[in-house]
Amino acid sequence: MEMKLIAPTYFKKFKCIGSECEANCCDHPWKIDVNKIHYEKIKSDFSEKGKEKLFDRVFKKQISNDSLIVTDATFGYIKQCSDGGCEFLNSDKLCGLVIDLGFEFLPDVCTTYPRISNGIEGDKIEANLSLSCPEAARNCILNDEEISWQHIDLIDMGSPRISPQIYLNGQTRNQYNKFADVVKSFAVNIMQDKDTNLKNKLFVLAFLGSKTKPFLYQGMNLDVNVKLQQILNLLGDSKTRKALKHQLSDFNLPTHLSMSILREILAIQGSIRRGGLLNGLFFLAEENFSKIATAEAPVKEISDESMWGFYSDRKERLNKKYGSIIEKRITNYIIHFWLTDWYPSSANILIHVRKCLTYRALVNYLFYCHTDINDMLLCKKSAKNITLIDKVLIEVIYSVTRDLNNSPLAMDIVGKQLDKKNIVELAPIMLLLDF
Repeated sequence: MEMKLIAPTYFKKFKCIGSECEANCCDHPWKIDVNKIHYEKIKSDFSEKGKEKLFDRVFKKQISNDSLIVTDATFGYIKQCSDGGCEFLNSDKLCGLVIDLGFEFLPDVCTTYPRISNGIEGDKIEANLSLSCPEAARNCILNDEEISWQHIDLIDMGSPRISPQIYLNGQTRNQYNKFADVVKSFAVNIMQDKDTNLKNKLFVLAFLGSKTKPFLYQGMNLDVNVKLQQILNLLGDSKTRKALKHQLSDFNLPTHLSMSILREILAIQGSIRRGGLLNGLFFLAEENFSKIATAEAPVKEISDESMWGFYSDRKERLNKKYGSIIEKRITNYIIHFWLTDWYPSSANILIHVRKCLTYRALVNYLFYCHTDINDMLLCKKSAKNITLIDKVLIEVIYSVTRDLNNSPLAMDIVGKQLDKKNIVELAPIMLLLDF
């Protein structure tokens, strides 16, 4: 049976803006895999043109090891320049490989990026856009329409050789993966509820994680379809969600602990990926706090309490003017998380919600503490400031996504640190919800 290929409506609106991009993907220090077909094609053409030495210097074959199994899709890679960019990126920020040989010589990873996909075995493949690309982030985050799906063709993916993450719908094996599509759809529907604010919607998902944790987890092998459906039906009821709203107001955790957790996460990321985009924004935020706080009173050191006060004050003041717009943008960010990062990548749904809240906390903190927000806090509401809000949010989101995609080890360490602090149950995870 042929699998359906679908994507959100904003997917087909994406067009690479090339040299006009503020963060050109070809100028970023990530590994560029070359699939076998293109590796051999480029090698043959370079040989015909007497460019064997250039090919041997730039193109390398992958070597299998404990962390990499070489496939046709990862057959080779392009060696990066000393500054981390692609060897073929010219001074005009255009691809020299395309200029010299033609678009058909581009490796699959170049023609498909920033397109990504997940799939359900024997059923469908869902395509989306990676938010590590600024233009893709604009298409997704600034989208004002409700998420709806449309059929697309393989040509819309940039290559017929896509490699989606496939989740089994098999009845006898991997029961944990079995509900990936159901839970994803439920989460997206909750996030698109226009009558509930974002914090309460996220609490519904955290509550879902708490209730399913005893029976839906990695390694389980029982059919829990009835149990899960009962909980989803319960949380789909408006009266239940109203009761949860009151329950959320009863949580009274020390807010400075939220800042302590976040700053530790940023420190872990910074130690692994020095000089990254996210790390740069973090230091910018702390420097911004130091300058503003020092203007009012001398600051010997940045404490979690003082930093939380700085962050929450800026958030409150900005949200009075632009809260509905910012919440809509962040809601789109959360929806994208659930559409592209399905829960089987985590130990259970509650830990997946924790991961979602961690990403949101990072984005919120770096956005509200950004230096470009300073003047906005003092000005009247204006269309110009809304444009600036969108610009800063996009910068933060593609920076966070690029750095975390490039260093998955950092998020693994963050997860282990959160486990050590016993932030694995509903109440302590609510600390992250405060952001």
